[in-house]
Amino acid sequence: MKEQFVEAALGMGMHSEYLKKLEVAFRLLYDKKASDQKMKSLITRGFLSIEEIKTLALKGNIELSTRKTNMVDGVVGYYHHTSEINSIHGTGYGVYNAIAGYFQNAKAFRNEEVKMKSIML
Repeated sequence: MKEQFVEAALGMGMHSEYLKKLEVAFRLLYDKKASDQKMKSLITRGFLSIEEIKTLALKGNIELSTRKTNMVDGVVGYYHHTSEINSIHGTGYGVYNAIAGYFQNAKAFRNEEVKMKSIML
């Protein structure tokens, strides 16, 4: 039992360290300002493949598929219309929260397993 207690205490210590690092990362995102144009650009780039990123770098623009356009529009809409976002609107954390919130709460998935894989990956 003593070994289990020590193992649990060590695990909690690592968990505590992880939470401290996560807090620092979220504070950095919160301190980063993001205009609506920058927010949409960040979201769009997050959905691009490596080939699309190369094309964007060479041409300066890219035409998205309907599927990707719908996802970008969904995240941008979530960013603008969710009350939770209003307090962090205009920050990097707001952008992060919109992406996470859209995939957890708004996007329709075929089933729960597909949803979990999408969120985790």
